[in-house]
Order: sequence, then C-alpha cells, then structure tokens
Amino acid sequence: MSKKARPLVRLHFCNFISDSPGTVKFDLNISTNSSRVIDPNSDGVSEMASPFFYDFVVPSDDSGYMSFIGKSFN
Repeated sequence: MSKKARPLVRLHFCNFISDSPGTVKFDLNISTNSSRVIDPNSDGVSEMASPFFYDFVVPSDDSGYMSFIGKSFN
C-alpha cells in the first residue's frame, strides 16, 4: 500500500453469541489511526443474529500494512 493510500475497509459482523440484545460490545482498533466501540444493537438493530457492517476510510501509517484489533467488554 502506498504511503498516501486511503483504502475503504468494510467489516461485517453478526451477533450470534450473546443471549439477549445489548449485552455485547467491543472496541475495534484499526492500525493506530482509528478506534470505535462496536455495539451490535446500535443504529436500531434489535434482532439477534442480524448481520451488519461498518465502513472505514483508513489513512496510511506509512508502514504499508493495516492491523485490526478487537476487544470484547460487557
């Protein structure tokens, strides 16, 4: 990836783990440039096991690589 690249990253999710809506959230870190709390029940999604996605435009950190780190919390 070039140093000035700003790729679009689409991440797909489906909450099929939790027992009830609103019980699982996690932090998502993309490289060192972006951080977001992912809540499967935000944005009006209340059904369990409903697929959803987030789009991110990720600026380059000049390494040529991207890393994705997620950590669950309740």
